Amino acid sequence: MEVRAHLEAKRIELRFASDPELRGFVDEARARGAFLLELVELPAPLASYTILLGGEGGFELELEATVVQLFAAADPPSAAFQLAPLTKSRELELERWLQRAASPETDSSEMTGIPPIVRIRRMNVRERMHLAAKAGRAERAALLRDSSPQVLMRLITNPRIGADDIVEIIRNPQVSAGVLDRITRETRWLANPEIQKALVRNPKTPSPVALRLVGGLPTEELRRLAKMQSGVREGLRKAALRAYLKRSRQ
Repeated sequence: MEVRAHLEAKRIELRFASDPELRGFVDEARARGAFLLELVELPAPLASYTILLGGEGGFELELEATVVQLFAAADPPSAAFQLAPLTKSRELELERWLQRAASPETDSSEMTGIPPIVRIRRMNVRERMHLAAKAGRAERAALLRDSSPQVLMRLITNPRIGADDIVEIIRNPQVSAGVLDRITRETRWLANPEIQKALVRNPKTPSPVALRLVGGLPTEELRRLAKMQSGVREGLRKAALRAYLKRSRQ
């Protein structure tokens, strides 16, 4: 857990690296009605603070707590907070998150009510990279056309990603050659006809890879490529024509 204290603003942020860590903190705090925080600078006694809980996927929830005891002589110094009773809406929001966090295909946007595209626009590259590796359906849809190669690289490693997602990444006009090269190294993706077509048509796909894929394209796609006067590299167009003629004679 990372603690960021903004004592003058009467606000303390608690950032958790994983859902289990956040759930453990919340469960213990609710059971005891209180929690202990180690702080470099101690807060004012008996003062009320807003406690912002931050978890994976951009989940955030504000709670209210009052300082009930200070331990200035402790190493490190710490303070005990009494948790204020949750409002009904906050209780429902927290319960909904705790239940849904365990679902592998639940988007954090479903828990916060914030559309993925809006929330993701507020993130920096590092935060988007972290999200991409575990994003759910709606979040993946918002990340598929990200401009950052690092984010797309992480998105490719997402265990939930499917062939349709890979096609959209390949069609992303901002996708880098490095991302395309990474996709071509996955045998499971290269076996998909739609992915093959998208790779061949993308001018950033390394030429040796694109030429190797031409021969495996469906006949109708070979015919279309052979007729194209623009939008495809001349070497690929000629290769498609040769493959089409050869297949037609068989």
